Amino acid sequence: MMKQPPHDAKAQESWRIFRAFLSSVSTSQFGSLPHADCWDYLAGDSEPDFLWPGGSLAVELTGWIEEARIHEGKTLEQFNLKIRDVLRKEPRWLGALEGHWARLEAVEVPPSKRWECIARRLLIFLADKAETLRDARLYLDEPDLPGELRAIFQEAIIYKMWPRSGPSVSVSKRAAFTTGPAFDCLRANPIESLRINLRRKMQKAEKYRTVGKARGFDKVWLVIHYDDTALEWAAPLLGPEVQFDYGPDAHDSQRNLAERVQREVWPDLQRGCFDKVLLLFPDQPAPLAVTLWPRSRQQL
Repeated sequence: MMKQPPHDAKAQESWRIFRAFLSSVSTSQFGSLPHADCWDYLAGDSEPDFLWPGGSLAVELTGWIEEARIHEGKTLEQFNLKIRDVLRKEPRWLGALEGHWARLEAVEVPPSKRWECIARRLLIFLADKAETLRDARLYLDEPDLPGELRAIFQEAIIYKMWPRSGPSVSVSKRAAFTTGPAFDCLRANPIESLRINLRRKMQKAEKYRTVGKARGFDKVWLVIHYDDTALEWAAPLLGPEVQFDYGPDAHDSQRNLAERVQREVWPDLQRGCFDKVLLLFPDQPAPLAVTLWPRSRQQL
């Protein structure tokens, strides 16, 4: 069995997402899948990511948004991870952010050595504003921000969300998008961005079938993970409708998004390139996988 190379960052991230997938389906309608130790990791662009030899099943992972499309935004994405780290580690300072969703637009990518300090100051400022928010939405232009943050952020929007929902803070940067129709499409319609990535994977499905004849698998599942990349680049455009980590409503909001996705990309899914297509939400205490294809009897 091929083991995860400890020095290979891509393999490590693939294993992390795949384990979240296995935990999400262990008690669901898919039936129990074997422990991660029973799977092989397949390196190579023309092969699916994971193979279960005992079940003749292969699984291919893909993100909502193709990584190459937002290469310039990766540093900003790391800053968003730092924001969520501070939110998790210091909830006592940030209680006023409970029930709010904040979206900020960055002027420049914060320098790495100051990320944690900037994130903490930013969240304290947002919590203070959220505490005094009277309407459903508060728009803050650059002059409304503290002087120390103006060099980094040019605007912020804070939304009130439903009761008992946790805080959600996301920073984006319009200038990080490379120009061109593909990036304009991502900016205007994150569902279309997913559709483009789905079609790209479907073009490779026949290659996976050919590999399957040699490796002994006859079923291929495609797992689309709504990961940190999607959270930073698609969520602000979808609106504050998807929750993570914060209470029992989170899975309901994720299923609602999956239903929307299924409707939008159904003509592509009907091509049947994969035996199953699933949308996975891995980055939460209880990962969730929702089947997009084939449609279940409950959805008919």
